[in-house]
Amino acid sequence: MRVLQKWVGLALVLFTSIGVAAASAATFTLVADSTTAAPGGSGTFGGGSGIAANFGAPAFDSGGVAFRHVLGANGRAGIYSYVGGSLTVVADSNTSIPGGVGTFGGRFGDSATFGDPDLEGGSVAFRAVAGANDFTGIYTNLGGSLHSVVDSNTAVPGGSGAFGGPYGDTATFGDPSLDGGRVAFLGTQGNVTRTGIYSNLGGALAAVADSSTPIPGGTGTFGGPFSDADPFGNAALGGSDVAFRAVAGANDFTAIYTYNGGALHAVADSNTPIPDGTGTFGGQFGTSAEFSDPSISGNNVAFIARDSGESEGGLFVSYEGVLLRVLGIGDLLDGKTVRSLGFGRSGLDGIRLAFQVEFTNDTQGIYIATIPEPSSAVLIGVGLGALARLRRRAFATNFPKRAPTARGGASPRAGKRA
Repeated sequence: MRVLQKWVGLALVLFTSIGVAAASAATFTLVADSTTAAPGGSGTFGGGSGIAANFGAPAFDSGGVAFRHVLGANGRAGIYSYVGGSLTVVADSNTSIPGGVGTFGGRFGDSATFGDPDLEGGSVAFRAVAGANDFTGIYTNLGGSLHSVVDSNTAVPGGSGAFGGPYGDTATFGDPSLDGGRVAFLGTQGNVTRTGIYSNLGGALAAVADSSTPIPGGTGTFGGPFSDADPFGNAALGGSDVAFRAVAGANDFTAIYTYNGGALHAVADSNTPIPDGTGTFGGQFGTSAEFSDPSISGNNVAFIARDSGESEGGLFVSYEGVLLRVLGIGDLLDGKTVRSLGFGRSGLDGIRLAFQVEFTNDTQGIYIATIPEPSSAVLIGVGLGALARLRRRAFATNFPKRAPTARGGASPRAGKRA
């Protein structure tokens, strides 16, 4: 239960900083713990020892929760949802693979690998690497039954062959984003290293951007001169818009992009001046910009960015087309100095942002920022109760304290990660 404990732990530190009255006003509902009976199976999430529960980061929407779980004692894994007070299994090691052969768990029931899910209105979307043959896909129970959105056998839109390649085992997908009954995701055709952001926005699966797409406002294509780069981060879907991070081409030109109305637009890139800062995100040589995966809500996009020296790092939002600095590393907040920031693909909802702060005195907190107009960003809400009112799921920290790699953080090719 490492992830959930960390998440709740952050809230408890925050309550300590604002007093007992705020803490006593919060209410807590247990969704699942080590002693909870695992739906669709035998025993509890904690297993025979009672301590083997391993939960992933939860997705939250309209009072419902979806989460990933791995039972350490026997490797049994699953995706579960808690909607309307009822805990159910969406898919686990014993579930038959839609459009595939056998079960997610394979012959011995212990080889399923699930990613963290997304949730909307009781429906769930998730990534899975199934069975002994690494059959990989994005799956959802939209419409009531479990089916694949894309898998190793799916033809690559605008490409050649299937995502799984000639042997069917090299597809790699990122965790999906679910909104409006549609899905967006990162996909890689491993045998030819063709990578892209894909969505079924128009009904059929199509590429939003891939290795062969020209870089908006840049030079060349996202894949570089040999179309073999691995440039994209995970996608975020908001209505009919998609947002994503890319480190593109041979010169590591880095940017946050949105896809709207069939066209790509750069929200911020290596050449963009830093709001209320010095210079550009790309720094002196134009190649040191580092962006987190973005969050999108309506026309607004939020993300964390910093230069390689970390001197100009912060949380930024493009609000009605105006780029604003919300909070930066080194700023004072509640009388404490900000050391690092955490923000995830569902951290933005309308004009509100939920994010995590770590201070130089080793305390942490969860905050909500509200942007009333392009000229300011006002911090108003503090506490778990305010965070729970956000429509989308709880954020996940995806921008580490230490400087990420030249490609802007953890590798987006997470298809086989537990």
